Amino acid sequence: QETTAIERALKKCQKKMAIPSEKVLGQIDAFKPKVPLVVALRRSGMRDRHWQQLGVSPPDDSYTLDTVAGLGLDETLVDKISDIASKEFAVESSLKTMEEAWNIVPLQIEKYKETGTSVLKGIDDYATLLDEQITTTQAMTFSAFKGPFADDIETWNSTLQVVSEVL
Repeated sequence: QETTAIERALKKCQKKMAIPSEKVLGQIDAFKPKVPLVVALRRSGMRDRHWQQLGVSPPDDSYTLDTVAGLGLDETLVDKISDIASKEFAVESSLKTMEEAWNIVPLQIEKYKETGTSVLKGIDDYATLLDEQITTTQAMTFSAFKGPFADDIETWNSTLQVVSEVL
């Protein structure tokens, strides 16, 4: 979309100011077919394991568009793997978000009468967060994209179950 907008702007400039923009327009035309590949490879979640599935080493600072174009990657395979990477990233992000949510939950413990024991206050807030996260975690266990995070999901689910029992 952005290349199309740039192309339109250059064509207007060419007409109005007689700027020799044929070279730039040619470069844009040459770049357009590479855009889907670039977008797919830049998706969130592309990890070393995904690059290895593509049969290439993970990128470093020396990678350029020409380097990637020279790899001869199958765009269908790249699209498939980057889509999987994106969905795995969603699972990973959701798991991280759930863990971080507990970092900001204040633990309210108050003494209970003169018994020498304490009680947990605000239990409704904990129960609501806990129920939401148990549901989300159980849904993750059925995700086709949980693979790299299966152990983390199971550990988090076990932790939530223990908290549920304690409450």
